[in-house]
Amino acid sequence: MNNQRTLPAETIERMVRETVGDSVKQYTLASNGSMPVFYIDTEGGEQYVLKAAGSEEAAETSSQARSIRVEARLVTALKSHTSIPVPSVVGVVDDMSGFGLPFFVMEAIDGATIGPQALSRVDDLVLEEIAFQIGEHVADLHSLSTGMSEFGYLSYEEMELLAGEIPNIELERFSVIDGYDTWFDRFHNWISTDLNRFEKTPLAPLLPDIETALKECVAELPVDHHPVIGRVHQSIDNVLFDEATGEVQALIDWEPRHVVTAAFDLAVVEYSLSGGAWRSLPNIEDRLDLVHNALCAGYTNSLPLPDRYSDQRECYHLAQLVLSVDRLAENKHPLSNQELFDWFRKKIDEKIS
Repeated sequence: MNNQRTLPAETIERMVRETVGDSVKQYTLASNGSMPVFYIDTEGGEQYVLKAAGSEEAAETSSQARSIRVEARLVTALKSHTSIPVPSVVGVVDDMSGFGLPFFVMEAIDGATIGPQALSRVDDLVLEEIAFQIGEHVADLHSLSTGMSEFGYLSYEEMELLAGEIPNIELERFSVIDGYDTWFDRFHNWISTDLNRFEKTPLAPLLPDIETALKECVAELPVDHHPVIGRVHQSIDNVLFDEATGEVQALIDWEPRHVVTAAFDLAVVEYSLSGGAWRSLPNIEDRLDLVHNALCAGYTNSLPLPDRYSDQRECYHLAQLVLSVDRLAENKHPLSNQELFDWFRKKIDEKIS
């Protein structure tokens, strides 16, 4: 299987039988995502979502296998320990000997979803309501007590190998792999990697000014940081919502699993929810301020904003711009390179001026 987002029909049939005990009537491959995700209709009339690691070759690596296993347990934890609207996990298979790759199956939830390039279809009041509710849910996520003391990639200790069951979650078993004792070290490692990639883009001449600006704002970040499980990438395509009212039906795709600071998470959520790099499209109004205000209003219903958040968000937005430049080719952005990089130059100039 060269395409890591596809699976043979007979494998999908076996996966569904193993977890829900029913046959597949029809299935559809999701249009987005780095791993295979299928919408399943069963002969019994039920609807599910199946998510698996990539191809068997990719799943042989520990990172691919761990990613799918930890996501299944995180979604289960959010369902049982928070009020965040997530699908119910109905079965997890960890042992790769029978299927060649780990996977899990969730309930299907009704709701509209659109790509960030179509964000202009969402009017201001609906987007404001979505952002407000997501602010409430991010605060709920940040309140989840796991006892972690490091920053890095989220993991789950001593995972028992499941064969179709629902995980039994103990919050204290969530942990960090490749951890950093301080947020400064974690963020410095993060931006160093992104800056190395940025150096190979047409905007490389901006690198000295960007490095100076990032160095200055990082040096001013508060040092007293508490690790939280981050939502991080919360673009509009990871929300199921009512198009008329903005009521959030579910937050989906919990594959990016990072333990970060609350300020970083909020800044990245507002950046991605307002369109991220897709704000460069001429038909997408830049509504970052609208999203920021509504997100913070929802968040402060439960928690105070992080210390000096207004200062920190500028630093983290600049870091996200740097990261976005490197990822443009992957997203098949419709603007020409020159138009796109002109937009990024303008935005980066605003941040470093």
